[in-house]
Amino acid sequence: MDIAKQKASEQQLLNQFNGFFTADARDLSQFPDNQFDAALMLGPLYHLQTEADRNKAASEKIRVQKEKGPRSIRCSSVRWHSKHSMLKPL
Repeated sequence: MDIAKQKASEQQLLNQFNGFFTADARDLSQFPDNQFDAALMLGPLYHLQTEADRNKAASEKIRVQKEKGPRSIRCSSVRWHSKHSMLKPL
């Protein structure tokens, strides 16, 4: 979050944010229902090991997003993630 804040500050965009938060995708209880105009889910599903955890994360995303907002959930299979991480090791 520190890097995100720094980048927003460098671009003189800090005043456009209501804060920077870290949360578990399965528990967004720090946010009320319908809090956000839009929400993106870009990765947590392939990190979560159980179907119940993946369903909880998707449900939480839907809960905190306003009903008429754009919805996007990106999923990559474990196989895709494994293949691409081997092609570009750290």
